Amino acid sequence: MRSVLLLPLWAACSFGSGAPEPATMPDHPVATWQGLTLGGSTAADVDAWVAAHGLTCTTEPSVRRRTVRTTCRGDLPLGLVADRTVHGRLDELLFVHPDDQPLHHVSTRRLYSLPVDALADFRAAVDALTARYGPPDPYKAVDAAQLDAPIVRGAAHWALPDLQIDVSVMRAGTPYVAVSEVWRIPAVEASVATRTVDGASGASKSHGYASGVAATPGAKAPSQEEPE
Repeated sequence: MRSVLLLPLWAACSFGSGAPEPATMPDHPVATWQGLTLGGSTAADVDAWVAAHGLTCTTEPSVRRRTVRTTCRGDLPLGLVADRTVHGRLDELLFVHPDDQPLHHVSTRRLYSLPVDALADFRAAVDALTARYGPPDPYKAVDAAQLDAPIVRGAAHWALPDLQIDVSVMRAGTPYVAVSEVWRIPAVEASVATRTVDGASGASKSHGYASGVAATPGAKAPSQEEPE
C-alpha cells in the first residue's frame, strides 16, 4: 500500500497552482521487463512487484523533474534478472515514472570482482537483446584484457520507435567492474516537466518487506540512470 504524503501549505503552493503538461507517453505498452510494462505499469504495479519479491526499496519524488523514483539497493536476489547471465552481485534496481503516469524507465547494475565474469554478462545481455531487437547501433566491444585497465567502457545501444535500451560494461577507477542495463521511453525522457521549485523533492517513502534487504549507504547510481 502506498502511503499518502501530506505536504505543508507552503510546499503545496510552491509547486504552482497550474497543472503541468503530462509527459508524452505512448498510447500503447512499449516493452515488458520482468513482468512490468514500460508505458503500462502503474506506481501501484511497481509497489506490488517490489512486495512480491520481498525487497526493501525507497520511493521519492525526483529533485528536478516531475518523476518518482523507486530505488532498491543492496545484495539483491539474482533471480530478479533471471534472463541474464549474472555471476556477480546485483546491487541496484531503479524504476521511474512521471507523476501520475505509467512506468517509463527501468535500470539495473551488476558488480563484478572478475572482469571475465563481467564481460560474460555484458556479452550475454547483448546477445539476448540482439535476438529480440536486432543488432545494436552503435556497439563498442571490449575484451577481458581491456577491462584490467583502470578506466574502460564497452557499450551497446538500441534505438527503437518508442524504446531505448543501453547496456554497458565499465571500470571507472574502482576495484570492481559494473554492468549497467537501462530501458527507457525516450519521448518521456524528453518531455517530462521540471519541478517548479529547484530542489523541492518532497519526503521519501520506504518499503520494508519480507527480505529485509537494506539500502546500501552511499552506493553509486547506475552510470546511465534517469536524471534527477
